[in-house]
Amino acid sequence: MVCLIHEGGDGRLHFDGINPTERDIAAVLGDNPRTIKKLLAELETAGVFSRDQHDFIISRRVIRELEKVERDTRNGRTGGNPALLNKDLAETGVNPSVKAHIPEARSQRPEDKQPITNSPGVVTADAVPPRYAFEGKTIRLNQKNFDQWVQSHPNLSLMSELFALDEWAGQQKAAGKSWFSAVAGALAKKQRDFNERVGIAKANREAGGSPRARPDMRI
Repeated sequence: MVCLIHEGGDGRLHFDGINPTERDIAAVLGDNPRTIKKLLAELETAGVFSRDQHDFIISRRVIRELEKVERDTRNGRTGGNPALLNKDLAETGVNPSVKAHIPEARSQRPEDKQPITNSPGVVTADAVPPRYAFEGKTIRLNQKNFDQWVQSHPNLSLMSELFALDEWAGQQKAAGKSWFSAVAGALAKKQRDFNERVGIAKANREAGGSPRARPDMRI
């Protein structure tokens, strides 16, 4: 559902602007409408998602992310975050003084050279970057491959899928197969299945088909 909300682009769960029924959601997710109805009720009772004034399911987290992107875009057009710019100016002035470099202040012992962070989320040049963007028992992806798979599978939660496939990838490796190719193929199939289900649900919605005319996606 989070993938579908991301696909909608506005923080709501919808199919081309139409509020999906439980049967529509079941068709996309490959489950029984009765099960979907029960699970939706549990999620809503627990406050996992909310509904807007038109009864669309909305993700508060996705909406916050969209608002942050819009805010960052506006700040970027004006030269950066105004709060940080003003803070830096107030602390350093227009022409900040140059601090003398003191070599003795830094330990030269190898065991003391640890990654240094000035503040949460800010890493200095001395910090050691992580070797892998994802590291499981078998699946290990560098940042380049991880980013490529994110782009190739926009409707999958890649981290979750990789964790779920890690043990299976180990079995493929033990059998003498390439775990990388096996995992890539498994992800591609999941993406195709997802696209097919979305297409079927949209086609049924546009055709106004009756529930009996809809295919059973549990097969």
